[in-house]
Amino acid sequence: MLEGRQRSGAEDLQERDLTRARIRMAHLVEVQTGYRSGSRHGAQPGEPRAEYDPAHTTLTERRQAKAAELKRLDPQEAKHLGLEWFSERTLKRLAAQYAEYGLMGLADGRWTPPCEGGGRSLRRSPRRSGPFTPSADTWSYFELDAEGWALRHVDLQGPTLRPVTAAALSEVLAVQDRGDRTDMGVYQHKYGILAEGSLDGWKETDCAAEITATEFERIWASAREGISSATA
Repeated sequence: MLEGRQRSGAEDLQERDLTRARIRMAHLVEVQTGYRSGSRHGAQPGEPRAEYDPAHTTLTERRQAKAAELKRLDPQEAKHLGLEWFSERTLKRLAAQYAEYGLMGLADGRWTPPCEGGGRSLRRSPRRSGPFTPSADTWSYFELDAEGWALRHVDLQGPTLRPVTAAALSEVLAVQDRGDRTDMGVYQHKYGILAEGSLDGWKETDCAAEITATEFERIWASAREGISSATA
């Protein structure tokens, strides 16, 4: 699945990326604690703001408030700060990345997957309890990180196992970094939409099973080739 490699550190970031990562960290920490510094001892005037006060709000409510706040930013300012794509789901993912990788986990294009041994490949078979629908007759394959989030995602549909999804997190993040929603639409039209949310509970389902990295790579390569041929 993933080859082992030496992890980069914050000292490897360019100044622009480091600044953007620190801005993201301040927003994330405010959601977690109510304070951009992470502590009441470093509170800025007016903190905690009402919508981020842990004494009166839930974490979910604070994430929703932060997502709404960032959506109200001027589009050019949001793009400059690298905040134009943030949603409640993004904040959940960033919290996990920050907990494991620190500041480095918040940098552009560096929401770093774990080194070798941290991830798994997963096959989810179709549910065949009802009449045929495209979603009910789809085989899904995922390469997961240590938190159970999809790094790569393949959907094969119907009796011919036609590839309809072959999306990669690294590619999605690269498109997001460019800040062009048209590019994202083009990517998703061609490669499908990457699964969001943790799939960590897959062991509790009766239609999922772990597969080898070799099998996933074979399926991934075949799906990408099939999609590229179909859209050529």
